[in-house]
Amino acid sequence: SFLAIFIYYLDVGKIKPAFLFFLLALTSKEDMGFIIFFISFVYLILTRKRINLLIMLISAVYIFVLFFIYYPNFTWGYTYSGDSGLLSGIDLREFFDTPEKRDVFFISFISNGFINFLSPFYLIPFFADLGHYFVLGNERVTSAQGLFGHYRITSSILLVWPAILIIKKYKKLNTKYFAIYIFFFAAIATYMLHAPLTYLSKNWFWTKPSGVENIKQAIEYLPKDAYVVTQVNIAPHISNRKLIVTMFKDRKEFSKNSPCKRPVCEWFKWAGEPKYLIVDTAPEWNILHFLAVREDFLAGLSNMEKDRTIKKYKEFGTSRIYTVDKKPY
Repeated sequence: SFLAIFIYYLDVGKIKPAFLFFLLALTSKEDMGFIIFFISFVYLILTRKRINLLIMLISAVYIFVLFFIYYPNFTWGYTYSGDSGLLSGIDLREFFDTPEKRDVFFISFISNGFINFLSPFYLIPFFADLGHYFVLGNERVTSAQGLFGHYRITSSILLVWPAILIIKKYKKLNTKYFAIYIFFFAAIATYMLHAPLTYLSKNWFWTKPSGVENIKQAIEYLPKDAYVVTQVNIAPHISNRKLIVTMFKDRKEFSKNSPCKRPVCEWFKWAGEPKYLIVDTAPEWNILHFLAVREDFLAGLSNMEKDRTIKKYKEFGTSRIYTVDKKPY
């Protein structure tokens, strides 16, 4: 919402509130400076106002400090960067190299009837936003992006905003017939995106995921009073228990005896002292269920097992129960 309000005040020329919501937007997400840089660039070309140059400068400094100084030196580093750095191995073909990515573009543009192509210049921030998910970073991350990535929230603003500018620019579009046209394509996109009201018409809605039966079997073998750590899509199914915590993807440094044969290994962290870990690694789950790229999730489990932090107790297809033999850190 900070980003949308920033765009509104920038568009109407109210400098002070625009600058205020620019600063607030920067605090909402680590990549917001990158997106705002390109939004301000568009307005710089449209209006020639110096405020846009100032915002671009601050955004550029913010991005540089965060991604090239803070992350590499004061945290575990930027987890998803390429082996030779964040800007290594850039290949623009990765914008469209998977069916999922192509679906993102198609459904994004069909949602407002392709009117954004009347002024492609306004789409620069949209392409920049998707680019830093689809192109920047290591191969596991860029290849994992699909329709249900979290960038859809930002992308919706970066598509609606150009559409408003285009309707404002082309006065002939301000008719009830054009409103019906937009509504028609929005309804199509809603259906294609599996909005809740269209679930009943989808074959996949009536098909039980393969991992579900495995999870049900695994839960039966958990001791009734066990203190359990698990992934987010399993937690609701054991919510009747008093002691449940969620596992989160992390990385751990090893000075010696590294289970992955590298100084830093994929790992997990959690709160408290659970005695059992239950997971399901079925291929139908994604980053929304693992809170990680699937390959990293599997690597984290393997590393913790090699390190004897966890020990396999039971296995049911893609579901596993581990005993937690020591704290992850």
